[in-house]
Amino acid sequence: MNKVAVIFIWIQLLLLSSCLGQNSSYEQTDEPVEQKEQKDMITERFDIQAYEKRKAEEALEFTEEDGTFVQQLEVGKGDNVNYIEYRTPPPPARFKSFKRFHSNGVLKIEGQKFHSDFNYGVWKTYDPTGLTIEEVDYEAPYDLSFDEFLDLVKAYHKEKEIPEVDIMHNRTTITRQNNSDGTFWFFSWELIPGRIEVLKFNDKTGEIISTSHYELMDN
Repeated sequence: MNKVAVIFIWIQLLLLSSCLGQNSSYEQTDEPVEQKEQKDMITERFDIQAYEKRKAEEALEFTEEDGTFVQQLEVGKGDNVNYIEYRTPPPPARFKSFKRFHSNGVLKIEGQKFHSDFNYGVWKTYDPTGLTIEEVDYEAPYDLSFDEFLDLVKAYHKEKEIPEVDIMHNRTTITRQNNSDGTFWFFSWELIPGRIEVLKFNDKTGEIISTSHYELMDN
């Protein structure tokens, strides 16, 4: 074999090796890359020192300059103590915020409540370092939004010529139910002194399933 032929074969081998290397590289980058789940960190802290000062002064309920009413308390003892804070903004706000803090002051649970205490929206839970460990969407099971439900109640009251009801009144309640029978909304209010009227709505259709009433024991 002459020298020219040897050089030609050597060049062909180099080209073939280069092509194989490129194909191998392409195949590797085409494989799926595992994506690590990104979890949110919360930095909010409860001011334990300020809380202890207010507790000593018996001032764990107070109103801020913007009219927000704040209630604070603690549950448990020692390393198991948790701090709880409710914040109720002034009207026309409908919901109050609920926050529970770990013993080290790191936020543990946060969400919103209607004044009759049903959980609303997305609630989040955090571990003692502030890492998000759970999210629960309390709206997910329901077809009707809060405002759509209120529109149904207003339409019923208008049809029956019932005066407009203050949904924030302490004898007006809105609750929801999600069980094996379906999803339902309930609206109750004091139509006449000492008598509470109750409407039950089908969440899927918006229809009123039943009407009932009960007497207050303190009247």
